This record gives sequence, C-alpha cells and structure tokens, in this order.
Amino acid sequence: MCTLQTTDLKAKVEAADIVVGCAGAANLVKANWIKSGAIVIDAGITVTGNVHKGKMKVQGDVEQTDLLWKRASLITPVPGGVGPITVAMLLQNTFDAYKFHLTQEISKAKK
Repeated sequence: MCTLQTTDLKAKVEAADIVVGCAGAANLVKANWIKSGAIVIDAGITVTGNVHKGKMKVQGDVEQTDLLWKRASLITPVPGGVGPITVAMLLQNTFDAYKFHLTQEISKAKK
C-alpha cells in the first residue's frame, strides 16, 4: 500500500500486479509505470480545469493514455469506472442500516 508520501512510488507501482488509485491526485500514477498485464482500478476523482470557463474535466489518479490501455489487462477508467458501483453500494449500505435500525426498534418495543 502506498500513499502520496510514499518514497519511490514509481518502483512500487512498476512491481505491482494490481494498482488501485484512490488518492484524489490527478495523473499521480504514470501510464509507463504500469507493468504489462497489470490490473488498474482507478477510484481517484479530481476535477481539473477552469470552472468559470466551463472547461472542467474529471480525471483519475492513473494517467489515461493509449499506453495504459496497451499495457494493462483490465482497467476501470475515470470517468465511467467504479462510480456506479460506489453509488450502488452506498444505497445498499443505507438500506442495510435502515433494516438494522428497524430491528432494534422492534426489539425495544417487545420488551
């Protein structure tokens, strides 16, 4: 596991079979660091560009270039990758919390 403060991040990424980007730092991981056949899960989200000119862009932590698509065996891109799964899991967890709360209330009422 690496963080923004990890020393020699490049070497660690180059050795990884699975790279998960979730630092929220656009293009932190360069495409040429990804070894051939690696799996890239990019969950980092950064909005770049000029808000006032309407030229904003959503970028992930892993540099999305043609080289990345040639090297990695699987990629979750940004945008369009893990976002829908994140929303689905948030809804599932909210529903599970509601069910738990409801069972606690029913249990209290029976006492």
